[in-house]
Amino acid sequence: MTLPELVERQRAFRRGEHWMTAALLTTLFGGMLVAVFVKGGRLYLLGLFLVLGLEFVAFGLLWMRSLSGYGLRCPSCRRPLTGLPGQITVATGRCGNCGTTIWSDEAR
Repeated sequence: MTLPELVERQRAFRRGEHWMTAALLTTLFGGMLVAVFVKGGRLYLLGLFLVLGLEFVAFGLLWMRSLSGYGLRCPSCRRPLTGLPGQITVATGRCGNCGTTIWSDEAR
């Protein structure tokens, strides 16, 4: 993998993360707003937090799966190449977790 390929994969992955964040925040704040106006709001809030918990599990699994789909896992340690370890990878060419070479100047 080359540096431009890695950066483009990270950008595409981040674009996909935005809709997951929007869905979670919409459910959280929209549900809390509805709970203010619904009688029996405590029971509603319990259901809301149950739905949020299920969303976190589903989106967590989807997030882990999309890392592999975009090729943003270290081939050696299988840790994500996003966030701070991803920035280290872009700067040095090595995994930010284990130090394995990820990208080089020429394509493999």
